[in-house]
Order: sequence, then structure tokens, then C-alpha cells
Amino acid sequence: VFVELHHLGLVESKLGHAARNELLTRATKRLSIVLRSIQGVVPLKEFNGQYVPMAVLEANRFAFLLRSMDDVAVNFAVDEVESSMQRPFSYQGMGLQPGVSFGVARLSDFDASYDALYQHAKRALEVDTAKNLKKSYELESVDQYNPRNISMINQLREAIQENHITLYFQPIYDLKSKLTCGVEVLTRWDTDPGEKISPNEIFYLAEVGGFVAELTLKVMEQAICSYLSAVDPEENPIKLSVNLSPKCLREDRFLEEVGMLLTRYHMPSKMLSFEIKEAAIIEDPSITRESLNRIRAMGIGLTIDEFGAAYSNPSYMSSLPVTEVKLDQRIVARLENKFHYDSVVALIRLCREQDIKLVIHGVEDEGTLAQLEKMGCSFAQGHFFAAPVKASEYKLGKSSMRRSRYQRA
Repeated sequence: VFVELHHLGLVESKLGHAARNELLTRATKRLSIVLRSIQGVVPLKEFNGQYVPMAVLEANRFAFLLRSMDDVAVNFAVDEVESSMQRPFSYQGMGLQPGVSFGVARLSDFDASYDALYQHAKRALEVDTAKNLKKSYELESVDQYNPRNISMINQLREAIQENHITLYFQPIYDLKSKLTCGVEVLTRWDTDPGEKISPNEIFYLAEVGGFVAELTLKVMEQAICSYLSAVDPEENPIKLSVNLSPKCLREDRFLEEVGMLLTRYHMPSKMLSFEIKEAAIIEDPSITRESLNRIRAMGIGLTIDEFGAAYSNPSYMSSLPVTEVKLDQRIVARLENKFHYDSVVALIRLCREQDIKLVIHGVEDEGTLAQLEKMGCSFAQGHFFAAPVKASEYKLGKSSMRRSRYQRA
């Protein structure tokens, strides 16, 4: 089995040669530890008589041998190595994560020549590398390691530890009953120079820094406390929606920690929902049906956020354990376009057929609301109803409501 690490050149160009060497050294050490733990990896004898689990072919390219040619054994070994490389390596407050490709060849597939085995594994690696680099995990499209981001990541880590991240609740409304049926948790961070950092950038910086799971659990705990101080979930079945980065699902104990939080605060799991962006569900390898099923098995709701921004074909929803869809507000703003109008009508129909709750996000004026109600929409969110209010100050049905006809009686 050939293993090749990627993104080292990009790390070097952004952070310098020392960062590249540090990442490569630590990744090599972790790879060695993981391979030693896998049953069936053949020890290789070095010139000094020591046994090692792998051969170093080039600085970023390695090879190891498995005794078993069984698909289960091979896939297990590859999955273990891949999972180990998905855990970021901490470097100066950031999380560096190499990409990884594999090339696998079986001796029985060819003649009994190690040279033939080597060449076929190398060829398989080159094919996998070309495929993976078209959709690499992290580093292709955004300049993550510019000086501002490095500074902001370190500041954000301190802000989380010192509880300087402020949470806001924005209500979601049932258009038929005119009652609040949920609140979405939004994060805000005011830096020392007075710069306001948006929720998307906060989570992006935490992802790059390798501590997004820590941030999410901290946000969840604070949000649950504020929610329970304002809402009796038995009397008022109002859902709490928390944004979830796919990278949280790479952390082995993340969902276990979520369960412990719910137990500690006696929060019914059915009153919590995770919002995951549609683009992440489609593109991120961490999002698998198995991981989504684990969330649903806990009783937690699952929302596709920004629906229509990435794929726009609603038929794939039937293959996912989804409880709610939140329509992208850019589509809401273009309802005068016949294509978008017809798409929303079709989505409303599909959600009803599959018993999926559809929330229209970004309702900004009465005309849009009237049009959506005419189309048959049942749930909505936006500044027309209520601006986000600090979670610590949230009182159900009071100052956060701008329109009296949507206030709770």
C-alpha cells in the first residue's frame, strides 16, 4: 500500500519551510504509530536491524505491506490511516491538515515480482492522487494562512476560553399559528479593535485552527442554558437550532460529548436540531449517511441549511435522514424569477410528501411574506419578524418581536 501526503508545498509557501518540516515530521510519526496498531502490517527490517512498519520512499511518500489480501483488511488499514490524517496537527495556534492518497496492489493480481507489485501500486497511487486533488480537503480555494487569519485564529482561541463569544437567538415562526416554533443560534465576536466578526468567519477560523468541535460544544452549552432559562420545552415545543461544521464529525467523541451535555442540562434531544450547509453535505467527505444516522438515532433533528445554494435538485433529500430544510435566502430574494418560483413550489410539495419541515430563511418585507404564504409556506425566519436578540436576554414573545401579529399570546 502506497501512501502520499499532500499540501506540504502550500503550507511551505504560506508559513515557511519550518512549518512544512514540522507537519511532515509529525505526520510521519503519527503514520508509524497507526501502522504499528494495525494487525497484519508486515514489519520491515532496516539496515541497523530495527523493525519498522513502513518504508520511506520519498519525503512525503511511504509504503507498507499487509499479510492479508482480503478487501476488509485492506479497507480497514486505509481507513485507519486516512482517519488519522484528518485530525489536524496543531502549529502556532492553527490546525494543519495534510491531504492523503493511496495506491493499493495485490501480489496475486500480477506475477510474483515485488517490482511488478511496486509499479502497480505506484500507478494506482497516481490515479488516486489526481482524483483527490480535484476535490482536496482544505487548501485549494482560500488563502487560509495569511497573516490576518493567523492572528485572528489565536485571538479567537483566547476569546473562546475567556467566554467572549456572544450568542444571539433569531426566532423561527409558524405562519399558520403565528407562534414561535424555534430559535437559531447565531454567534458574534467583537474583537479588541472593535471589528465585528460574522458567524461564518468565526466557524471558518475555528475550522482552520483545528478547534471547531471545541467551539461548537461551548456554543451549545451556553445556548442550552439561555434557552432553558427562557423556554419550558415541555410547555412550549420550541426547537433550538445550532450550526454544525462537518469537521466536528471527524472528532470521535463529539457526538458523545453532545449527549453528555443534553443529559447534564436535562435538555430533550428532540428539541435540538443541527444545521449543516447543503454544500458541506455534498462536498465534505466527513458527511456520510452513517454519521447523519447517528445524529438522528440520538433524537436530534437534522436541517439542511442554505438549501439550493449548491445543488438545487431536491430529489436527493429522500436518501438522507433529514427532518428540516432551510431555503437559501438568495433564492427567496429572486422569487420574481419564474424558475426560482417554480423551484420553490416544487420544493414545498416535496417536503409535504416526505414530511420534512421547510423553513424560508431571509424574509425581509411584507410583500415577500404574502407571496410565500400564498405559495403554501408554513415556516419562516428573517428580520421582517424579528432581529436577532442576545441569547442571555431572550424572552419568549417580548422585545425580540417586531411584528405584533407574530407575538405569542
